[in-house]
Amino acid sequence: MKLEIDDILERVRNKEVERADYVNMAARWEKMWLLDAGFNQSLEDSISKEGREQVITADPFNVVNLAQRLIASQPRIDIPPMENTDEANKAAQRKEQFFTAMWQRIAQLQGRNILQDAAWMALVRGRAAFEVKWVRDVLPPAMSKRRFPILIRTLDPINIGVHRGPLYTEYAFHKYKDSVVNVRQRYPKLSIWKADDKIVQGETKEVVVVDFWWTDQNSGDIWNAVIVEDEFAKKPKKTAYPFIPIIEIYGDSAPTKSEAYRGLSILYSMDGPWQYKCRLLSNMGTGALWATWPFFLVSHPMGMEIGDIKVRPGATEVVPEGTRVDQVMPQVNLGVINNMLDKVDEGLQQSAFPRVLYGEAGSMQAGYGVSLLSDAAKGRVKSPLEYLEMGVMAVNESVMALVEAFDDDDDGVELWGKDEGSGKLYKLCLYKDDIGGYYENLCTLRPNLPQDDMGRMAFGLQMAQSGLLSRQTFWDKWVNVAMPTDEQDRIWAERALESQELQQNMMLVKLIELYPKTWDKIIVGSPLEQVAERIMGVRKPQQPALPGMGEPMPMPMPSMGGPMPMQPPAVTPPMGGGIPPIMQGQIEPEQLGLPPDADPALFAQIMGRPLPQNEQLNLLAGLPQEGINR
Repeated sequence: MKLEIDDILERVRNKEVERADYVNMAARWEKMWLLDAGFNQSLEDSISKEGREQVITADPFNVVNLAQRLIASQPRIDIPPMENTDEANKAAQRKEQFFTAMWQRIAQLQGRNILQDAAWMALVRGRAAFEVKWVRDVLPPAMSKRRFPILIRTLDPINIGVHRGPLYTEYAFHKYKDSVVNVRQRYPKLSIWKADDKIVQGETKEVVVVDFWWTDQNSGDIWNAVIVEDEFAKKPKKTAYPFIPIIEIYGDSAPTKSEAYRGLSILYSMDGPWQYKCRLLSNMGTGALWATWPFFLVSHPMGMEIGDIKVRPGATEVVPEGTRVDQVMPQVNLGVINNMLDKVDEGLQQSAFPRVLYGEAGSMQAGYGVSLLSDAAKGRVKSPLEYLEMGVMAVNESVMALVEAFDDDDDGVELWGKDEGSGKLYKLCLYKDDIGGYYENLCTLRPNLPQDDMGRMAFGLQMAQSGLLSRQTFWDKWVNVAMPTDEQDRIWAERALESQELQQNMMLVKLIELYPKTWDKIIVGSPLEQVAERIMGVRKPQQPALPGMGEPMPMPMPSMGGPMPMQPPAVTPPMGGGIPPIMQGQIEPEQLGLPPDADPALFAQIMGRPLPQNEQLNLLAGLPQEGINR
């Protein structure tokens, strides 16, 4: 559906008329944030000419600042898998990592945290707007391959208009003023540069630009046109965009027909009471000024002229005789002003946040009281928080649709990111095949609230340990700390390493990594030597085994003139030795490698035969045996 320039400008004017009241209210809310209390005089004139103080509190600024701190600056993105398969789960996890990195990257590209900018817009102006465009085709060739190809930025909600139908956004526009130099560089072929004398001569410093997008009601195609003043800078053209790239969200929302009240600022309820509070404090400051600095009336009964008298400490003024000096001390009723001020301040706290959330505990000592107030603060920012989450989800959906529509060469979109849970950097690329027309995603902005979580955490931990609650639910619902994506794998790995066998294996592996050339010498005589033998096949040299024996056995050798060393209990052969009893009578000393004239006692000991008590003791003591000549 192609629109002419008059059709576009008429739609723009109609939407501006509908939003006129909202624009005026948004300008007033911004003045409050700028701490403009509506005083008509400057502070210098008010004090010097009228003797009145002007006291302005920072309530609007503090309320917005606290609300911004309650909203997380980095979103948590969850992507549901397309199917219940391992491959689909891994693809969904890659998308989650991509969008986590994307919101980090666009903040670097814009030089600002655009999510915090959107939060400020929603809190102060009652609305916020995002713009999502594919810009790889318009980037210089040297930048097209190394710069993020999608532009994501915030727009001023005062300068936009969005018309939503019952099913989809029918049209939206961004109307703004820009300098003649910038617009002329962007669109050098416009006829207004030649025809308009004021523009050519430099009398007109800025021109109006309208970036208009609309949906074809018959085909669903997205069209775009750009108008500068009253001329097409970009004629209507059908684009490959799947969605209109202008997204509007609200702050405190109300489902009214009035365009002005669909999105309200958090300062809306403070508009009026805050200005009155400033006037009360100004009256109090003025009363304190007069009460602190009294004035004097000097007169003479004969009507004599008295010169100026300067009252100062330690000074004396000479006046004619009979001069009368009267001190005037105003009786300022500060108690009435204080009472009224307390009432106004109580109403402002009910409209925004209590003092305890600013760090002033006051009379509140119990931890559960702070938790209750924190929950109340969470409820106060609930509406802007939910709309911001919707806006982030819409941006993610548009990004996936743009990658699928414009990445024709399938180069993908590459990004670096940092995992919040583990703190590690990662690099990945999103391809159009990874999307497959599936744009579902979920955004969560965790409120950063001061809370006493000790009792709550202990209760959840007890339920998890008793089996009434799964540990995954405990992580998701009780723990307000970002967990690494592989946290469950880490837990299983730590539990496995609690076993002594795996600990020894890990110790051996780390020792080999640290000392690759000398590790085998270091572990000699330690339990790790057996670990190396078991898992690596490394064996130390063994003594040659006797014929017919399975394992080598140390041979007791009689010492010369001293006692014969005793065998360790572990290697002392049991009764009967290692030779089955049925074979003991069939083995001769020569079969065991002994000489024919070997000591019979030694052969009997190898065979496991008992020796006479006296002969056994003599043999162990290294003494001559009985029956042998000395």
